[in-house]
Amino acid sequence: MQEDKTLKRSTEENILHLKKWNSRLIKLNWSLFGILVFFEALIALFYCMGYTRDAEIRKFDYIIYFFLVPASIVLVTILVMQLINTKLISRFSLMAQGRFSVLTLILIISEAVAFHHGINVVYALYVLPLVVSIIYVDRLTLQMAYGLSIITYMIVFGFYIRYFVPTVQYSHSYMDVFGTVGIITAVYTLCEMVLTRFRELINLAVDQSVQRMELSKEVSLDSLTQLYNHATFYDKLDEFILNSRNLNRPFSLIIVDIDNFKSINDRYGHDVGNVVLLGLVSTIKQVIGEKDLAFRYGGEEFTVLTSDANAAFETAEKIRTGFSARVFPAFEHAVTLSAGLCTYDRSYGGRREFFSAADKALYKAKQSGKNCTCVAET
Repeated sequence: MQEDKTLKRSTEENILHLKKWNSRLIKLNWSLFGILVFFEALIALFYCMGYTRDAEIRKFDYIIYFFLVPASIVLVTILVMQLINTKLISRFSLMAQGRFSVLTLILIISEAVAFHHGINVVYALYVLPLVVSIIYVDRLTLQMAYGLSIITYMIVFGFYIRYFVPTVQYSHSYMDVFGTVGIITAVYTLCEMVLTRFRELINLAVDQSVQRMELSKEVSLDSLTQLYNHATFYDKLDEFILNSRNLNRPFSLIIVDIDNFKSINDRYGHDVGNVVLLGLVSTIKQVIGEKDLAFRYGGEEFTVLTSDANAAFETAEKIRTGFSARVFPAFEHAVTLSAGLCTYDRSYGGRREFFSAADKALYKAKQSGKNCTCVAET
């Protein structure tokens, strides 16, 4: 159940492209900062040229308090919030990073309103976080944007402006407050409707994507051992060869084959033979590393692609000795295997020549009395 939830959450993040949109939201915050600075500079220019009514304020003071100070505070806010997002919030989900960026946007808007409260249209900026939050198709993010927009607006108007800038009462009355809150609430209601529709579409897309992934997984796995199958082996082998050529990443191929397996099936039946196969699978999983891949190549033959070429022989030997040490109740003797090993280099060319070299090493192990590991000759 937990794995299904994790898979759906990961699939949803991929469908929504949250990483890309988080990056775009950060750019939006910087763009908003640039727009604010531009208009603040423009207003300051008009003031210095005598086109505004606040003639009682000295030009130098106006530039300081209505241009440099607001721009500096917004700049520091963005830098601090972005630093927190990068160093702390990034440890959590992409959705958490997005919510934090929305919070940053709300703070920028609140600072713009606090410094430019005399321009009534600036209060309309509070609907921007609600609209932006829709891109995350997440109700909690939208509710957070709505709640914080209302709270910060009331703090800015009800506390800062009313008590520290009393002259604003002539340009922004309590009726304006009710109207602004009403507009923000109306936009929130509309965003809720849009989000509900988006969520229906996203859920449908996630379910379809998960079904395709599960179907693809079933096609690529062997039904008995749940290891990758023959066809998938060659796809992964091509990837390893490509990485080795382009990125200079050495790797090795191990081929193991259970000795005298046909006689086990003939004498004890296929059910017992399957127990032996699963015993080998268990041994392989216990031995190989996290980056290594194991496959059921066919019948009683298995392959392993290991990125640790230096430890490949040791890995093959651990598989061989670990399997021969297993006790099967149906037998009075140990079951052994033979292994062939080959480390890739450019001299092998394509996958066919490389696999053939490992297969010849396996054949040599069989001819050498079985129950041993042989390395391909270079």
